Amino acid sequence: MTDVYRARIPLGLVRVALLLIAAGCASVPPTTTNATRSSPSPTTPVTLPPGATATPSPTPSPVPTATALTTITQETDFGTVTLDIPGPLIPSAVEVSVAFRPQEEAPRDLRDAGVHQPFHDLQPLDLTFDEPIGVTLAIPTNKLTRPDGTIAIAYLALRRPDGSWDWLADADARIGPDLTVITGSTTHLGSLFAWSDRTDLVVIPPRLGPQAVGVPFRPLIGIASREQREHPVAFGTDPQFLNATPAVIEIGPPLTTFTYREWRCLAAGDFAVTFAGTLANFGTDNPFFGVTLDLPPTGGSLSYDMRGLCVLPAPTAPPTLAPTAAPSVPSSAPPNSSPSSSP
Repeated sequence: MTDVYRARIPLGLVRVALLLIAAGCASVPPTTTNATRSSPSPTTPVTLPPGATATPSPTPSPVPTATALTTITQETDFGTVTLDIPGPLIPSAVEVSVAFRPQEEAPRDLRDAGVHQPFHDLQPLDLTFDEPIGVTLAIPTNKLTRPDGTIAIAYLALRRPDGSWDWLADADARIGPDLTVITGSTTHLGSLFAWSDRTDLVVIPPRLGPQAVGVPFRPLIGIASREQREHPVAFGTDPQFLNATPAVIEIGPPLTTFTYREWRCLAAGDFAVTFAGTLANFGTDNPFFGVTLDLPPTGGSLSYDMRGLCVLPAPTAPPTLAPTAAPSVPSSAPPNSSPSSSP
């Protein structure tokens, strides 16, 4: 990962992070999937015997017709982009597609600011919709991991053909051990970027190794800016620890901070815990967003999936006792001896 905001803006302003560098990424043709609900099978007429009277059945309520969902996926070495679009929103004779663009093709306003980042064009760039559509970018977590082990937090933004920018609504970043999935919604297409404001997820240790049953441990989880800021990114509400395996591991109450807690394995086995919260002030105090891109501060959901293993403690060998020497017995005079006498 490379920090990208250079001295093209006034001195002393905070630089922005270039999240994702993947030069020479090869792309594959996008795939399109149409999902619809099947129609009910016609019923067979029933023939009544002579003289029988048919009792009319109540008219059933009409079953709502499912809206066809068109899913468009483009996979590259940089990441995988998926668009989920209700079929009726796509005009006839219009083909929606995703095209990968290398960092050399970054828009002029970014290159003038010293930013060179790969991105994706959601085409046609000027297409708008009457309802929001879903946009997903899935990338390997190691592309967001800095050398110190912290993980950059990123949300999605779109650049319109006229150069204006929008954060995607319903922003969410789900960070897993291997894959990070960033999602949002929009009512228009454009050039898709993933931006970090140099706020990172701090997890110590970065991977939870085997933990002994009954032995407490205290992982450190939180967020931190890479610079001193007047309005740092913060949790809007207290984050939660969602424990999917309470029979294997327990998480105690807060200690010095809300996220600093004591964990303890209860039984041997795999455990899964998700750390989840909502962030505010994302992009505040960052001139690249506020000045260069004219993007307002935003926020979004953040979750981090933690996996680990609880193991039984190694058996302790009983202590080995050192051999004890037999007690010494004082020697006695030989039989029939008499005490010595003076001459």
